Amino acid sequence: MAARLPRRLAWLTVGALALVMTLGNIVSATGSGLGCPDWPLCHGRVIPPGGAEIWIEFRHRLAVPLFSALLVATAVVTWRRAAAPALRRLAAALVGLLVVQIALGGVTVLLRLPVPVRATHAVVGYALWALLVWIAVRAGAWRGVAEGEPSNTKVVFQATAAPQHSIGPE
Repeated sequence: MAARLPRRLAWLTVGALALVMTLGNIVSATGSGLGCPDWPLCHGRVIPPGGAEIWIEFRHRLAVPLFSALLVATAVVTWRRAAAPALRRLAAALVGLLVVQIALGGVTVLLRLPVPVRATHAVVGYALWALLVWIAVRAGAWRGVAEGEPSNTKVVFQATAAPQHSIGPE
């Protein structure tokens, strides 16, 4: 069970990011980006007043802490268990990108949705997604090493002779 934790945690984090990004896309598609016109609060409150635009934006904000906690947990587990320095650097990069992404989310609202900031916010989200998927896929490679199990990430191909078929009568 412990051997599966890194992979499951990483994929759970990918799923949480998919939720956050979907909610962000709904915010954009519905024009609800300023449903909460201030940041980090919403209309100066922890729990905002009612209204469709407000709640569309606020749901996106509510999903972020869950995702953030999962991302930090994934980074910590990766940092502790991965033997490869590259994976450890990716774990550190995840946390750094998370900080940048949260700041961009705030700046997006505070500057009233400028397109370059919104675009950068989206690009950083995709970068987070790519790094998380990479770590989730690679988790199988270092899982076996950490737990003394065989790794299932190597595929061995053997060359075999193609069957000989004749086209005409022999």
